[in-house]
Amino acid sequence: MTLSRQVLLLSFLNLLAFGSLTASDKAKPLPLGTWGGEHAVVTVEAAAAEIEFDCAVGSIPIRPVLDTSGHFRLRGMYKAQSPAPAASENSAQDNAIYIGTVTGNKLHLEIIITGRPDHLIFDLVHDQEGHLAKCA
Repeated sequence: MTLSRQVLLLSFLNLLAFGSLTASDKAKPLPLGTWGGEHAVVTVEAAAAEIEFDCAVGSIPIRPVLDTSGHFRLRGMYKAQSPAPAASENSAQDNAIYIGTVTGNKLHLEIIITGRPDHLIFDLVHDQEGHLAKCA
């Protein structure tokens, strides 16, 4: 399956599973811009979100929308990277679930990656650059 088909499929699945809020629920999109912290940076754009980690990248194919409690839960992709360019290009993308909670200008982000027993957890701040230690 091509990347564009994966993105379309994930967008559709996200809408089916998590997109049932109505205007009366007062859902609001995650604010645009950079959410940075230790080892992760999320860049929210009008139509999607990109995530950069120390040694990985991720994506959410739609812009996250917060429920009335400030939460979102969306499917996306996660791709580990390594210092060797050829190895990074050939590494597989994994399905991931991105779970976020926003309180004020802070985003608590948990990532569940298919096939991994551990979860990744980050605390990010809106309009903060973040601190990455890229693979050398």
